Amino acid sequence: MDQNSREKIKRAGFRIIRADDYPCPRIKEFKGNSSWVTMADFPTKAARDRSYKELLKQENIVED
Repeated sequence: MDQNSREKIKRAGFRIIRADDYPCPRIKEFKGNSSWVTMADFPTKAARDRSYKELLKQENIVED
């Protein structure tokens, strides 16, 4: 997804998330102007993936 698309989706009221592995397993959220903020850190990738899957069940959350 490009930057303009992320901004449009954000303005429409959606939250955009992505999984990340460095420096530790975590979930990041898009905040605008190309900035991503860590929502949560996890001890394992499996724990992160379980939480990520649950977040994506919400109607207003999409993945990048």
